[in-house]
Amino acid sequence: MSFLKSLKPKYLQLSVFLTATLFSQIISATQMDLQWTFASQGSTAFISLDPPLPRRGEPFTIEISGTWNSCWIDRYEDVDVSFHGQYINVRTFYSQDVCLDEISGPTPFTRSVAVPGSAWEDIDEKKPLRVGFSVWYPFVDAYNWSREFDLSWGLHEIPPQIGQGHWISDERPFQGLNVEQQGDTVLVYDLTYRGDDGEPSWLMGHARFYGDVTHGVTHHVSWLNPSYNDQPKEDEMSFTEGSFGIEVVDVNQIKVFFKYPYDTLTYKRYVFRLDDNQLPVVVPNMAGKWNLYAFDNQNLEASFLIEFRAATRSDRGLGWYRFESLDDQWVLECWVNLDGVGTCILTNEDLGITMSYTLLDFNGNYANAPLLTTKPEETTQTGILLRAGFHLPVLDFQ
Repeated sequence: MSFLKSLKPKYLQLSVFLTATLFSQIISATQMDLQWTFASQGSTAFISLDPPLPRRGEPFTIEISGTWNSCWIDRYEDVDVSFHGQYINVRTFYSQDVCLDEISGPTPFTRSVAVPGSAWEDIDEKKPLRVGFSVWYPFVDAYNWSREFDLSWGLHEIPPQIGQGHWISDERPFQGLNVEQQGDTVLVYDLTYRGDDGEPSWLMGHARFYGDVTHGVTHHVSWLNPSYNDQPKEDEMSFTEGSFGIEVVDVNQIKVFFKYPYDTLTYKRYVFRLDDNQLPVVVPNMAGKWNLYAFDNQNLEASFLIEFRAATRSDRGLGWYRFESLDDQWVLECWVNLDGVGTCILTNEDLGITMSYTLLDFNGNYANAPLLTTKPEETTQTGILLRAGFHLPVLDFQ
């Protein structure tokens, strides 16, 4: 039975009303730490670095901003910072005692932390830097977010492109997600069933991607005393806010949690029955313009602009798909099974260049893998295939 057929008419009538409500409230977010068991109930936080790609030995700043779902957080602006090599932990504080009920409500907040150049003594720039942010309530770090930063090229600045469609989890049979992505903004419908009475339930969340992670607000809407012949009115609705998070594993696999971090589940794309002339949704969308960069450490050695045509089936065999460049110089062939697992091989025979990457190394907008050449005098370089329109911070130093 399809998702839509399983829903009663009253839930179908809510969809237009809910979508309009959600798009009017989109706010910034970052990943919520999946190790904690508390939910922020609609609060968000976004962690960034200034500059976006710090240089070794130089000081930089951690910038944190977001919206707290009460006025408590703005009562204390102090922060406590601890350094643990590749992990920097930032804590701030709030107190319920000084927040008056009549002024409670969503409150924007910012925090800024200066990181001295001496911190680099324990940081390896070839490994990701993880920054954690927690809001401290007496004796409990109740709310935690974190984000990883690539210190080599600044790939943390590139959002994913997972597109839209249906996603399923082996851990939740007969339930699933509908995902819609426009730019760096994502809208998620969680289609599930209530445990108490088996009624279908729609949980809708929205957020903005920062790198491969996002943490945003969910809305669960109940129609009080529904009438099957009428459209819902606002004063007949009960709105409940919560939190959700998405971590993009690759273009065909995401980790999602609703309410609490221990509810984290892995989802993969759902492939419907296909006509002979259709390509599965698990085939990455490579059509369009791309930049291929060749790096020796952080030094740019070469770059190429490539524009791919739409995918066709490859004569390599079942599950192979082929993208050819408009100038016929570049060929990208990908093998992908219906579970979204696969490998892509980029070649230019005239230049003797080969770059092979698995879809685990591809987020829809960039791939990072060794760049090989047929010339024995040339060393192996790092290749970054980046969708045109995005910028690598490391290029600012070239």
